[in-house]
Amino acid sequence: MANIKISALPAASSVALTDEFEVNQGGTSRKATASQIVASAFVNTVPAGGLGFYSPSADTIRTPNSLIVDDDLTVTGGDLTFGSGQNAILLISTSNGADNRAMFLCSGGAIDSDRGAMINMFGNEHAGTGKMQIYAGNVAGGVIESYTGGALRSTLDASGNFGIGTLPTTGKLVVDQTSTTAAIPTLVLEQRDVSEQMMMLDTTIGTGNAIEAVAAKVLTTTHFVKVNVVGVGDRYFPVGTIA
Repeated sequence: MANIKISALPAASSVALTDEFEVNQGGTSRKATASQIVASAFVNTVPAGGLGFYSPSADTIRTPNSLIVDDDLTVTGGDLTFGSGQNAILLISTSNGADNRAMFLCSGGAIDSDRGAMINMFGNEHAGTGKMQIYAGNVAGGVIESYTGGALRSTLDASGNFGIGTLPTTGKLVVDQTSTTAAIPTLVLEQRDVSEQMMMLDTTIGTGNAIEAVAAKVLTTTHFVKVNVVGVGDRYFPVGTIA
């Protein structure tokens, strides 16, 4: 088993690569250079009383097994990169039945959409009861977009309007089948509970409203809307004007 002796470092504005720490193994004293453990006055970017790790290579801290952090882990001015030898797993070390912690992935300096986009994930026993929340930044242009095949497929804008295949500029839900050769319908409704309706329409019925009673008015058909009933074939809804 090795013992490590860390000697006082010279007063300097930075740590030199020739500074050493001593390792005693099996009665033999060895000194290592080109890597320093720093716990002193302000050195490089380590605040007074802090603990810093420096290496002349691109790696600052490397562990062959697990890195366990009991408090905050702050990465400044660089990337947090996982090696290719294993799957990357980012989790909270709680117990089954006691997953009472939350994880926040934030693009700003606080857990707040006023600072940037973020993803909040809550354990099943947390007060958030297993929720996953996705936030766009609370700013002009703050939307949630999804991409497949390198192309934009859907957009949820700041007003809660959702667009598939297009921006939701003309309605609460906008679906755009953009291909002229796709040979597929824009919308498919499947109802397996055969005793129930295909859809429900909910609004205030009245003259000039989205749904209006027939009363004495007459429909003058001007167009037909093509639909397909599976097992039956193509059928047409008459649409037109009323007076």
